[in-house]
Amino acid sequence: MSRLLIDFRPEFETDSKLPMLLEGSLAEHEQIWLWDHFFALVMQQLAEDELANHLLETLGQWAGAYATKIFLPVNELHAEGAMRLDGKLTIATISGSVDECYVIQAQPRAGDWPQVTVRLPEQPTPNRLAYAPIAVAQFFLNKNPLFFRELPLHILAMRKFYQQHSRREASSVSEAPGYAFQMAMRFFDDMQRKS
Repeated sequence: MSRLLIDFRPEFETDSKLPMLLEGSLAEHEQIWLWDHFFALVMQQLAEDELANHLLETLGQWAGAYATKIFLPVNELHAEGAMRLDGKLTIATISGSVDECYVIQAQPRAGDWPQVTVRLPEQPTPNRLAYAPIAVAQFFLNKNPLFFRELPLHILAMRKFYQQHSRREASSVSEAPGYAFQMAMRFFDDMQRKS
């Protein structure tokens, strides 16, 4: 089992440092699987429409700007700023006092994708909850530059999904990631056929 820990400290809103730690390992393709499921859960859990819309819009703008550049060399992506979702965020090591801890777990299943479960605080701060998917995406971008090849496509697919489905439905937590994977696979299949 792998666990990603996100520790929001009391100073987070002023210094933008967010301690995160991955316990265990995730294969590259499992990183986007975990992110998709976490994002879908956050969208479903967010009580405020304004925060959910802002999260979707922020990620959608970034994805729209870089979706056509997913095959550029990593050094060019860094030069363009594509590898930074939020210029202020600093991923730190786990330390100090913690206000809120989010735990995302991926449990391997034989012959299948891992089962993703999330443990949130009893009453997560809405702004932190809305920010957490951005932080998780940045964590994986820092750890694995190839994550960039998947993320914009999955974000755009998720945005399309939420234009057609309610984020509040419990079923959206499993259906949105599946939709994103299908759309991304279709894109890569089309690219292979054309080459």
